[in-house]
Amino acid sequence: MSNLAVYTTSCPSCLTKQKVNSQAFKLAAGKVNCARCGCMFDAQKHRQPPLPVQKNLSKPTAQRKASHTAPHATSPLKKDSFFKNSFLPFLSKAFWFSLCCISLSAATYQLIIYKQQEWVNLPYLNPIYQKLASINQVALLASDHFRQLSLVIEPAKEFSNATLIAFSFQNISPQEQVLPKVQLIFSDLKGNKVSQRVFEASEYLSADSRLIHNVEPAAIVSAKIEILQPALRGVNYQLQLLTP
Repeated sequence: MSNLAVYTTSCPSCLTKQKVNSQAFKLAAGKVNCARCGCMFDAQKHRQPPLPVQKNLSKPTAQRKASHTAPHATSPLKKDSFFKNSFLPFLSKAFWFSLCCISLSAATYQLIIYKQQEWVNLPYLNPIYQKLASINQVALLASDHFRQLSLVIEPAKEFSNATLIAFSFQNISPQEQVLPKVQLIFSDLKGNKVSQRVFEASEYLSADSRLIHNVEPAAIVSAKIEILQPALRGVNYQLQLLTP
C-alpha cells in the first residue's frame, strides 16, 4: 500500500472535488484533469484545506453506555432516598400517633377511676364500671345500695399505737343486699393518696355478727376497725363501701 499523502483539490470550472496524492503535484507542474468536465487546472493552486479531524466517537458511545448503566449504579442511592424521604417520616408519624393513642387511653382510664363515685350510677357508664369490676381492675362502689351514716376516728383504748375507726351504713335499696367490702383510703394533708386497704365483712364485723351475710332493706350496720397508727403525723381518712 502506498504511503503517499492524499490531498483534496477542487476543479475551478465545475467545482468538483477530487483526491490527488503528493506525487501528482510533481508531474506536469501540478496540472491535473478534472474527472468530471475534463478541464485541466492547477491542483496545487486549488488545493482544499484539510478537513478537520473528527473526534473519536467511542467516547460519546462510552458516555451513552455509562448514562444507561448509571441508574443501575445509583439504585442504592435511590433506595436510601426513598427510605429517608418516605419510610422514616411514615415511621415517625406512626410512632407519634401510637403515643397519642396510649396517652389518651391512659388519661381516660384515670378519669374513669377518679370520677367513679360520681359516674358509677350513670346509666350509660355503669356497664363500663361493671366490666372493669368483672376483670378485677377496679372495685365498684356500692353507693347505689348503701349509704354511709357515720365515721369516727379515735385512738384505741387497749393499744397506744393503734387507731380505732368506727362507722355505720344503711341499706337504702328495696332489696336485701350482700354485705359490702370497706375500703379505707389514707391521704396526706394535701389530698395526695398515701395508701389504701380493703376489708372484708368478716374483718370489720364483731364476732357475734360475722354469721350475717345479707343486709335487709333500711337496716343499719355498725362496725369497727382497729389499725396501727400511720407513720405520717397528718393523715386524712376516707371510707368507701364497695360491692363484694
